[in-house]
Amino acid sequence: METIRQRCAWISADMMKIILGQIISVFGNTFLRFAIPLYLLNCTGSSAIFGTVSGLSMIPYLICSPLGGVLADRTQKKKIMYVLDFSTFLLILAYALLIGKASPVLLSTAVLMILYSIQGLYAPSVTASIPYLVEKQDIVQATSVIDTVNSLSRLIGPSAAGVLYGLFGILPMLYVSAVCFLLSALLEVRIRLAEALPAAESRPRAFQEIAGTLRYIRKEQRGLWDISRVELIANMVVGALINLSFPVVVTTMLGFGQAEGSILYGYLQSVMSLGALLGALGAGVFAKRFRPRDMMWLLVLMELPVVTGGLGLLFLPHGRGLYFLLLAAAGIGMFFTGVYNVQAMACIQLLSPQGQTGKIIGCLSVVFMLGQPVGMLLYGWLMELVGDGIGLVFLGSCLAFTGFLLLSRESFRKLDGAVAAARK
Repeated sequence: METIRQRCAWISADMMKIILGQIISVFGNTFLRFAIPLYLLNCTGSSAIFGTVSGLSMIPYLICSPLGGVLADRTQKKKIMYVLDFSTFLLILAYALLIGKASPVLLSTAVLMILYSIQGLYAPSVTASIPYLVEKQDIVQATSVIDTVNSLSRLIGPSAAGVLYGLFGILPMLYVSAVCFLLSALLEVRIRLAEALPAAESRPRAFQEIAGTLRYIRKEQRGLWDISRVELIANMVVGALINLSFPVVVTTMLGFGQAEGSILYGYLQSVMSLGALLGALGAGVFAKRFRPRDMMWLLVLMELPVVTGGLGLLFLPHGRGLYFLLLAAAGIGMFFTGVYNVQAMACIQLLSPQGQTGKIIGCLSVVFMLGQPVGMLLYGWLMELVGDGIGLVFLGSCLAFTGFLLLSRESFRKLDGAVAAARK
C-alpha cells in the first residue's frame, strides 16, 4: 500500500514553490476582488457606479487573457510570475496610501483595471510552467492540484474576507494582500525552469494568431460557436445580474448594518463557490446520463437564485429569512452551473482539433466573458432606475433568458450530433 510520501513523490521542491505561491497569491487576489468593489459600493451607495466600475474593470482582463497565453509561450514563465506578483504588491501599497486622498471612484477603477490586466497575463504562465516541473505522466495530477488550490481558495477566501472587512475595514485587508503578493514573488523568483523558448523569427503576431483562431471557430466549428454564443448570453443576462445585484441586495437592501452585511455577503460568496465546486465534482458522476442537448436544462436550473431573489424581494419581508433563502438558492444554482461548465468544457475539448485546444479554449474564454461587463453596465443603471423594484428586474431577466434558450433548442440538438460524431 502506497504511503502519502510515495504518492506525492512527483512534487519537487520547485513544484511545491508553485503550489505555495498559488495558495498565497490566490488568497491575496480573493481579498482584493472582495474588498475593493465593496468599499466602492459603501462609499457611493450607487448601484450605477458599482456596475459601471465593475464592468469597465473586466475589459482589460478580456484583452490581456489571450495575450497572456501568447506571452507565456514567448517569455520566461518564472519571470512573468514574480514580476507581476511584485508589481501587484507595489500597486496595493500605493492604493492603500492614496485612500482618502483621491476620488474613491477614479482610484478604485484604475486599480481594479490594472489588477484584472495582471490576472489575465499571469494565469496562463502558471499552467504553462507545469510541464517543465513534472514528468508527462504527472501533468494531469499536477494540474488537478493547482485547480484544487484555486477552488479551495475561492471557497474559504470570501468568508475570511467578509469577516476581516466587516471587523476592520479595507486598509488591513490591503496590507494583508500586499504581504501575500510579496511572499508569492519571493517564492517564484527561486523556481528553476528549464524551458526552451521559440525563436523570435518563427513567432506569428499575437493578434493574428488570436484572430485566426476566432475565424476557425466561426466558420469551421459551428458547435463551438453555438456554445460560445449561449455562454455569452448566459453571462450577460444571468451571471452579470448575480455578481452585481447580490452584493447590493445583501449589504444595502436587507436591513443589515455595513459590517454585518459585509460578513454575510462573504458567506454568500463562499456558499456559491462551494456549490460550483460540488457541481464540478458531481459532473463526473452524471457524465454518462447527460447529453449535450440536456445542457439547456442545466442553464434553466442555473436561474434558480435569480427567480428566488426576484420573488423574495417582491413578496417576502426583507431580513435574515430572505437572506438564508437567497443563500440556499445561490448554492443550488451554482451547483448546476458547475455541472454545466464541466459538460461544456468536455464538448469544447472533443470538438477542438489536436494541437489547437489551448488556443481555442483561451479565445472562447474571452468570448464567454464578454457578456459580463456589458451586463454589469446595463444592470447597474437599471437597478439605480427601478430602486426598490429590483425584483422585477430579476424576474424579467429570467423570462428573457428562458425565451432565448427555447429559441436555441435547435443549436443544442446540432451540438449533440457534432459531439456524437467526434466521439467515434
